[in-house]
Parts: sequence; C-alpha cells; structure tokens
Amino acid sequence: MNIRHLTSIVMALLLSLPLLLSSLYGQQIKSTQKVIFGFYPSDRPTVVYKKFKPFVSYLEEEVNKRLKGKITYKFEVVITKSYQDHLDQMAQGKVEISRLGPASYVLLKRKVPNLKLLAVENKKGKKTFNGHIIAYKDSPIKTIKDLSKMKGEISFAFGNKNSTLGRYFPQALLAKNGFNQSYFKKSKFLARHDKVASAVVAGDYGLGSIKNGTYKKYRKRGLISIAKMKNITKPWVSHPKVSPQLLATIQAVMFDQKAKSKRRKKAYKKLKVKGFFAAEDKEFTFVREKMELALKFERN
Repeated sequence: MNIRHLTSIVMALLLSLPLLLSSLYGQQIKSTQKVIFGFYPSDRPTVVYKKFKPFVSYLEEEVNKRLKGKITYKFEVVITKSYQDHLDQMAQGKVEISRLGPASYVLLKRKVPNLKLLAVENKKGKKTFNGHIIAYKDSPIKTIKDLSKMKGEISFAFGNKNSTLGRYFPQALLAKNGFNQSYFKKSKFLARHDKVASAVVAGDYGLGSIKNGTYKKYRKRGLISIAKMKNITKPWVSHPKVSPQLLATIQAVMFDQKAKSKRRKKAYKKLKVKGFFAAEDKEFTFVREKMELALKFERN
C-alpha cells in the first residue's frame, strides 16, 4: 500500500467520523419512548379527545423539559371503546396512564393490586363534586321520596355498568331508600351521560343519573335534579410497568401550582380542573361501600 492510498483511507475515515459519532450520539440522546394515555368514552369520543389532548400535550412538554435525559417521551392519547375495554387495556398494560371514575378505580385495583394512584383532580379547591338523579321539569317526582307513590309507573335510565354516577351511586341511593329494580316499569344502561340526559329530555325515561357537567349542559333544556350524589373527584392512575422516575416527574408537573403558562391555563380550562391533589387508596373506602350497597338494588 503506497502513501497516497493510505492517506486517502485516513482522510475518508476522518471525514466520516463526525457523521458516525453524530449518529451514535443521536441514538443515545434522542431515543423516543411512547407512553399511552387512555380515556374511556363518558361522552362522544371526539368530545373526550378534545378535552384531554391539550393537557396530555402540556404534560409531555413539561416532563421532557424537566428530565432532559437520554429519552424523549411521546405521550399518545387513546379513547377506548367502552368502560370495560378501558379497564381491560389498563389491566393488560396496553394503556399505561389513565383518568378513571372512582368505581372504575376500585374495579381496576382488584385486578391490578400494584396500580399506582397518581392524584385526584382539584375541583374548585375540593376533592369532591356532585352527580345528580334527574327528571324533566314537568315530572311529578321532585324528590326521591316522591317515588314511593309511583311503583311500576316510572322508568330509569342509567349510564354505563361500570360508571360511578351512571350506576353505582344512584343504585346505592335508591336501595338505601327502599327501592330496587323491580320497583320501576323499566330500567336500562344507555352507556353515556349525554345519552341519559337526552333520553330524559325526550321523555323516553322518567328518571336518570348523570354527572354534574352533563347536568349543567342539559339543565337549560328542562332537566331538574331530584337528588345529589357526593363523589370523590377523578383519580389519575398508572400501570405498574411505568418507570418510577417518569411517574415522579409527571406528579411534580401535576402538583406544581406555580406554573402559570398560557398553555397550562388552556389545558386546565379544557379539563375543567383547578389542579390536582395527592390521594390515598383509603379515600375510596366510601366508594367501595356504595358499590356493595348498589348490589341490593338489583335483587328483586
């Protein structure tokens, strides 16, 4: 090998070295890890997506700013087919982080004992909010006690079978007051809060049970509340496979009350929360008790 040939090889190696190092460096620093955030269809899927996407995007941006590590996290929003599909995907780890209803949290905790409770939502400075048993404004039923005069004459629309306010809490309240499923002319699960509200407005059902947000939306169309149901705010949870470092960073962002960016403000407005609170599993004891009481409603 002559000197000219050797020099050419050396020069070629030197010229390709920066590209090689850049490629290796980029692989180490810029590797991307996808994290699936899943939400169940309590309303129309498009409505649910628009509600949560801004917050998940804000969370992704802030988490990556704080970590500044070798991994760039990409947070993806998925709307599951149903409440049950949502629980199944969470149990399998296909959905890794989620916002649940309190009853769904209790059900999932039974399947996944190591489920991590990240936070509960801050609604106007509180950990609680109300759901409603509803009727139309011209209904003779103004309170739960009025039901005692209408055995077999009234129908009831529930939400989803796994829903806290769509099923368990109203059934517990009815059972506590001495009413079971056989008392009603008919009852049916309509899957979503908006469908329940629409059915009562249309006169297809005499009574229904919905969350507070849906009640506010449909009240102007003639709905009235005949009973309120106090509920704990929505828990956010993660599957055990998610790394502790990522979870700690997500919680740090959620609990940061000093952050005042326009993006944060917009995301929280869409989510309809003031922020988040730390929470413990024992705070859901009363939910478990109501779920047990609700079983009495279905016993004829």
